[in-house]
Amino acid sequence: MKKYLSLTTIFVFLLTTFSIYYIQSAVAKNDKTQFIIEYVDGDKDLLKDIRVSGFYFLGNMGDSVTITDKETSYKSNLPFFEQMDYENLASSSKQYQKLKKKYPSFMRGKNNERYLFEDDNQVLYAEVDYVNSVNGKIKDFHFSINTLSKTDEQTNSYTIDVPKQKDIVYMEIYDVQYLYDEVRIVTANHKTNSSLTEVHQYTINLNKNQITDDKIIFTQNETSADYYSTMSLSEQNAIEPSNIVMFQTEEGHENDDGETTELKRKMYIYHYKEAKLSELALPAELQAQMDTDIAYLYNENYLYANKLIYDKETVKGAVYKIDLKTGKIANTANFTPSSDLQIIGITLNEDTIQLVGRDAEELPVFALYTLEDGKLLFEGKIDTKNQDSVNFNELSLDMISGI
Repeated sequence: MKKYLSLTTIFVFLLTTFSIYYIQSAVAKNDKTQFIIEYVDGDKDLLKDIRVSGFYFLGNMGDSVTITDKETSYKSNLPFFEQMDYENLASSSKQYQKLKKKYPSFMRGKNNERYLFEDDNQVLYAEVDYVNSVNGKIKDFHFSINTLSKTDEQTNSYTIDVPKQKDIVYMEIYDVQYLYDEVRIVTANHKTNSSLTEVHQYTINLNKNQITDDKIIFTQNETSADYYSTMSLSEQNAIEPSNIVMFQTEEGHENDDGETTELKRKMYIYHYKEAKLSELALPAELQAQMDTDIAYLYNENYLYANKLIYDKETVKGAVYKIDLKTGKIANTANFTPSSDLQIIGITLNEDTIQLVGRDAEELPVFALYTLEDGKLLFEGKIDTKNQDSVNFNELSLDMISGI
């Protein structure tokens, strides 16, 4: 009797949950603002391909949005199970989208490009999983690895425990590669001592289902700085094979008002084949930069870094292309945003420089420039047919893609 009562209770709970979800979704669909992209400057033909992702706050709640020239789609309007597997189309690369389209079953739930690897033979996805204990601590760190063979589309899954994890409180994957028939995973292991971070390279033999080597490639020890962090850098064509992974450290000192008075950055390059870590000395143009919101993008040969230059009421931008072998600037892409554009953020993404901000009327605006020469590709603003019903300050833009 208890068995049937439990089953009935579960059934009623699920029925209620799904009913509430679909009722709320039906109501929400009729009450969602439809934003539009308005052309401002650049190549107008690009408008049909552009997707803008962002977040729209609705009172105490909010929703992820994707805006095109035809419609605004909301995450909450997706079917229930698609919401669970939501991946923002506007924030992913073209290569990632091709994988999603070609291998939809394998790619389901695999939303972090940094965890992906693809070559001519296979697609591989690796992530760190863990268990939350009763007292709230994270324990039992392990790698979950999924592979797909391109020959026959056969898939395999592996679970491998992380060694020597006693003092680890958090693990962050920086890169995944496949080299000499073994998986290489580079992680930042944050320890119980908040000032201690180790960057590891784990070598995994999938045939043996075990870690064959655990190499510490960088250690950050005690520091007198007010704050310290070890951070990964965005990689151009991150899914493709590469011989390097880059990361940076940042130390800052603050005054009594919480303002940064001194900022030190260091860039590091780890070479997989040579098993060698080297430091990249930034050029003088970037060493004095106090702004903490700098965008970086790298590939096997170059590091791209942006800098804003304020000249009275004019703001100009520059993206430096730094040769990883020499540390010298190989090229500078200069760009000048519109005079009424108040810049909120800059992102270097694939082949473009992306700016998001506000115009003189406080409307959300964005601009795209070519990464190599700073040529304006497109500038647009987000509007709606009924401005009176929208508080545009509640809409934040994140990423632009599609071109």
